[in-house]
Amino acid sequence: MIKLRQRVTELEKQLPQPHPLPTGQGQSTTSESQVQLASIVDIANEAIISINEAQNIIIYNQGAENIFGYTPAEAIGQPLDILLPDKSVAIHRQHITEFANSEANVRMMAERQEIAGRRKDGTVFPAEASISKLEVDGERIFTVVLRDITRRKQAEKERERLIDELKALNEAARAINSELSLEQVLHKIAESAQALVRTRFAALGVRDSQGNFSHFITAGINQADHAQIGPMPIGRGLLGLLLHEGKSVIINDIAHHPDTVGFPNHHPVMQSLLGVPIFSSKGALIGALYLADKEDGSEFVEADQQLIEMLAYHAAIAIENARLYEQTQRLAILEEQERFARDLHDGIIQSIYGVGLSLDSAKAAISPTNDAARQQIDLSLKSLAQVITEVRNYIFDLRPQALKDKGLYARMHGLIKELQINTTFTIKSEIDLDINSYLNESQASHVFHIAHEALANVIRHSKGRKIRLNLTRNNGLVTLLVEDDGTGFVVPTKIKHGHYGLANMKKRVSLLGGARFKIDSVPNQGTRVKLTLPSREK
Repeated sequence: MIKLRQRVTELEKQLPQPHPLPTGQGQSTTSESQVQLASIVDIANEAIISINEAQNIIIYNQGAENIFGYTPAEAIGQPLDILLPDKSVAIHRQHITEFANSEANVRMMAERQEIAGRRKDGTVFPAEASISKLEVDGERIFTVVLRDITRRKQAEKERERLIDELKALNEAARAINSELSLEQVLHKIAESAQALVRTRFAALGVRDSQGNFSHFITAGINQADHAQIGPMPIGRGLLGLLLHEGKSVIINDIAHHPDTVGFPNHHPVMQSLLGVPIFSSKGALIGALYLADKEDGSEFVEADQQLIEMLAYHAAIAIENARLYEQTQRLAILEEQERFARDLHDGIIQSIYGVGLSLDSAKAAISPTNDAARQQIDLSLKSLAQVITEVRNYIFDLRPQALKDKGLYARMHGLIKELQINTTFTIKSEIDLDINSYLNESQASHVFHIAHEALANVIRHSKGRKIRLNLTRNNGLVTLLVEDDGTGFVVPTKIKHGHYGLANMKKRVSLLGGARFKIDSVPNQGTRVKLTLPSREK
């Protein structure tokens, strides 16, 4: 109480001295009012500041000191301008002049525009205030009640940011789940992550059953640069943190992180990284999202991580749905292919065999002197034999697909077995027993289809008798070799319409990344197809 009275006394000394009133009683009443007013003004949380017509400060409470940083001794007697941003001084002075000449006695200053204050240290902050005027002994006194609304503005800004992010997340989730193709889903996820956090680069890695990348989709790197970088990463260094540990990471200085292993040639240099794992509905780690370098140059923060973790939840659902859809589609196709191949083998081929036997019997019954009839039957038998060969070749195209989920080694042996059953070629093969461990699922699929296409071309076009197939690993490279002793052909420098087999092989080679592919063929000297690609460690 003593301190309060001392404070009031100090304020009284600083206030303009009132003119004496006519009666002693009136003088006593005014003094008590001043004490009450000063007490109320001083304990208010808001800044309460009074100025005279010259706009110099005459009352300055504790709330004002807390907000602006000036002590009353530093503020009282100074122009109000010291509490305003430089750009607001002229406008604010004009506003007070207009208010002084208006009929209103109270006005909310925010009705004019958003206002701001300036602290002693020069920082500017948002505020809301009301102003009133009172005439005392012919002089107008203006009193401002001001509140610092920095926290409220921050909360509003944060709320708006969250609303925008949730809208963007919702749009991203809808876009992701609108796709059924796994490849398209993966691209959509990477692009959505990049857009959500506004980064220069994004990538999505999907794990295979051995814990390595089966897919690695990027956003922000153009196609030409991507081709120069080479094969997909194998999950070492910072990428491996998520691939193997399944924990989100924020690294705002990649170069000095202990797990950094550097970038391959032609890879853009990146400064910062946000990584978030993707878990299936059963809790299995199925992949990871990687974001690098925010567009505005700022660092990654926890809010970025939380947003991408929410996207990762939707991404997991989309990936599982796409995989399930593809498996369902593949199963339906395989079942239909198997049924069709079985019907062809057990029905049509057997019927053709029957017709051939009947023709052979008819030939034996024809008189040896009837050469024309016997020759016609021989031609028919040759035609039937050609039809059987073509049907078997067609079966060869259908059946190996049924082994798709058995691993590359089993699929290759199934392919060779079908070739031996349904053709007259002599086949020599060598397949590395550990080939499954040297390639991920995506690579294995492409290698199988390239081998299948090469063999199908031999069967259809080579007119040869021998095939050699090797699938081996040496010096860190996996090599596929398919050779025949057929008629050969002139390898076109540019693949034109009609060369579907060659086009399919070239397309798959381009998807392997870092692979080399060559076809050597000389007319009447056979054909040699060779594919090499980097392998991963066993």
